[in-house]
Amino acid sequence: MKKLVNINIMLFILLIPAVAICASANITKKPNAALAGIERFYVVIDQQQRIITSANLPAFVDKLFEKFKQAGLTVVAGVDSADIKRDPNIPELIIYIDTIYLGDNQAVGLVELSFATKTRLEGQDFAVKANVWRAKPVLGTIDKSKIQERIKTAILKEVDSFIIECIFSKENIKLTEPVKPEKSSENKQTQTAADDKTEFPFVASRSSRIYHKADCPSAKRITPTNLIRFKTKDEANQSGRRPCQRCKP
Repeated sequence: MKKLVNINIMLFILLIPAVAICASANITKKPNAALAGIERFYVVIDQQQRIITSANLPAFVDKLFEKFKQAGLTVVAGVDSADIKRDPNIPELIIYIDTIYLGDNQAVGLVELSFATKTRLEGQDFAVKANVWRAKPVLGTIDKSKIQERIKTAILKEVDSFIIECIFSKENIKLTEPVKPEKSSENKQTQTAADDKTEFPFVASRSSRIYHKADCPSAKRITPTNLIRFKTKDEANQSGRRPCQRCKP
């Protein structure tokens, strides 16, 4: 189904003049809780046709890895979409590539990035891997002789946008900020803790995939530097965590 939709989009673009494929402005002004909580992920190259050849793919993946490393993001591995040996609990940055070859040495290219993580459905006791972020598709007509380089350039620009989104989300979502110990009186500390429980009724540890009620005995063992707070259950679920079986938030 997805391929049919993409082909329809590509056919539509044939009505406009030929242009070089270029990255769109995918950066949003609203932080994304799922991107803010990224710890590690796969990079999945999903090519409907082998645009980036097997000979060039390893070097290109290494280039992507270096970008993520410089941004402080951990990539578990770079895999071809046909590789089924992937941990379903680890999120994936999916790089989708497709083309249609035309006459006169021209082709239509499509690049689309999405980020999928395990998400717990509201009211359900199980989770599924679903897209929590998707970039706008990058479309354009390309000279066949330059298609591989143009596609790789578009991917690199889209990856830059993804990294900026991650950094922006981490810096602007309050739930990712560690709780700082109060330096004032004991009474003020008690009042602040009570206020936090009211405003942020759900918490989790950065190193755990489980979230708790703020007053859960397990939550009290989380150190301040590892503490993550959530205003709603939806925010906690969107971070890829599941409810604690002890306090049943």
